[in-house]
Amino acid sequence: MGLNVRIYDIVSDGPYSIRYKIGSNPWPEYDNTTFTLYGTGLTATTIELTGLTFDTQYWIKMTDQTTGRYIIKNIYTHDSKAFPCYDTICFSVEVVCEEGEVSPTQTPTQTLTSTPTNTPTQTPTQTSTPTLTECSDDIVRTLSVAPRIAKSIQTDELNDLVYVVAYSGTTNTSVIYAITPNTPTITQVYSGLNHARYSTLNTTNNKLYVTGNQVIYVFDVSLGNFSLLTTITGTAGHTYAGGLVYNSSNNKIYAHSSTGVSTSELTIIDGSTDTITTTLTGLPFRNANNGLVNSEFMECVPSNNKIYIAGNTGTVKVFDCTTNTVTNSITLPADYASTMTYKPSTNQLFAFFESFSTDDGYSIINCTTETVVSSHTSSSFNLTFSAKYNSANNRIYAANYVSGICVFDTATNLITSTPITTSVMSVELYEPTNTIYISNTVSLDYAVYEICGENVATPTQTPTSTPTSTSTPTQTLTSTSTQTLTNTPTQTLTETPTSTPTNTPTSTPTQTATMPTEPISTVAYEAEQWECGYDAEGTATGCTMVNDLIIVEMPTSISPSFGRFYVDVVGGCNGFVYMITGNSTGTGVITLYGTNAWIDCVDACQESCQL
Repeated sequence: MGLNVRIYDIVSDGPYSIRYKIGSNPWPEYDNTTFTLYGTGLTATTIELTGLTFDTQYWIKMTDQTTGRYIIKNIYTHDSKAFPCYDTICFSVEVVCEEGEVSPTQTPTQTLTSTPTNTPTQTPTQTSTPTLTECSDDIVRTLSVAPRIAKSIQTDELNDLVYVVAYSGTTNTSVIYAITPNTPTITQVYSGLNHARYSTLNTTNNKLYVTGNQVIYVFDVSLGNFSLLTTITGTAGHTYAGGLVYNSSNNKIYAHSSTGVSTSELTIIDGSTDTITTTLTGLPFRNANNGLVNSEFMECVPSNNKIYIAGNTGTVKVFDCTTNTVTNSITLPADYASTMTYKPSTNQLFAFFESFSTDDGYSIINCTTETVVSSHTSSSFNLTFSAKYNSANNRIYAANYVSGICVFDTATNLITSTPITTSVMSVELYEPTNTIYISNTVSLDYAVYEICGENVATPTQTPTSTPTSTSTPTQTLTSTSTQTLTNTPTQTLTETPTSTPTNTPTSTPTQTATMPTEPISTVAYEAEQWECGYDAEGTATGCTMVNDLIIVEMPTSISPSFGRFYVDVVGGCNGFVYMITGNSTGTGVITLYGTNAWIDCVDACQESCQL
């Protein structure tokens, strides 16, 4: 007997993805590899999950693909004997019966009654023990595209494929390959393209756009299909060699082409009709006539409805997609700007640059104020052509034409590894399996590297006895004609109308703050204080730094990681979390007892207040 569960009244500013898992809790909720992907690039206000089973606890994760923010909801499908076609769910979800099944007469709002017995049992406090899934950004496999160079890469999570545009400088022709992620399978899906280099994916209409010589090729990439839909002809003599981006907030594609040494042209294409809506000329953007012909000069931030484009000097131009105008110019401490990547959790743009007198590097730009926060240089950066932020491990992968791949931590701005030291050109992230794809340009090994990106701390929910274990009475539950499901983070109740079984909850996280009862030794640290935001249902929605220097203390039994977020007390709900930034000789104003080292402050906020 199965269930179809309809999720409706979905409100999202842009495309979203749906994932789900089965279990007593969603941990680790930020790791998409532990969920089953239902679909990405979704825009419908209603979706339906089919074939669900009774007596099962589901966790549904919806992620805004523009901002990276997500919510997780719990669905517990109760006893099929009592409810042959009904599920009590704590949010806007409607269950559809399969044909031939009979809906019960109970009303959706019901009242749960329980008769507790006086049999106390000791339930240990459940704690999260972080374990490290270590792969150190290792190269997993090499996928050959010889004798061509992989110029651009796009990851298609909806169809579970990775597209590679490979170009031959000898024949000036290109082909497109499709890689099945995390397998050695690479298949040529199209050939005979002229000067094809850049690409972008329209996640709304399931199309791939590829720039050619004064043309843009449009492909249908819907599941099981890869075919050329149309060719968009650009301005005669203008080569699309400055990049190509898709803006999901308005379903438009922006193609950057060269018109002179110091000016460029921007062609705006409607993502539904594949027709040119606007052509803007004389723009002060860097282009193929001003060096770095293969660099990806543009980064689109749909949540801001803006595109950030490398200027013709050491600047980043801010292009407003509502007014189609350049609204600001941000100066970098360098001779030229190059590629960029966006970090949604902090609304920051990492803009890479070239410097003739010093090492290359990057500047961190606050996208709210459109000002440079800080700049960093290193000999590991040398002609950065492409970069990608990975939210799973809070790192950026920078593809350098001279020095290879440089990986650095965005919390500390410290380089963590250089897994490839030969020339590379393009980098992309396949989020469902946290895999990075990088194109190599060395003639002896024209290939795409597949790199493991799962080097993150994963909280493992393990029941461990602590001095603060609580006494929990065993309950005997009886079902009445009207029920109301209590909304708790982990619902483990089983109902059987024909009997009154004893149901002993096991290892469920306590929702009360637990504090040490005896004096402990502590060490002082410098930290940033971040204020948490929550929605009406208690899901953490964001966080804002309110104090850039505060002294905290932590027990000597905890060795904190700098650049990671910690809570004062699990479930304490004080509204703040703290990022450890360094050692201190001062006296702390608050003691942090949380042991989890969170990369994202949103995850720390959720641990701080498990409403």
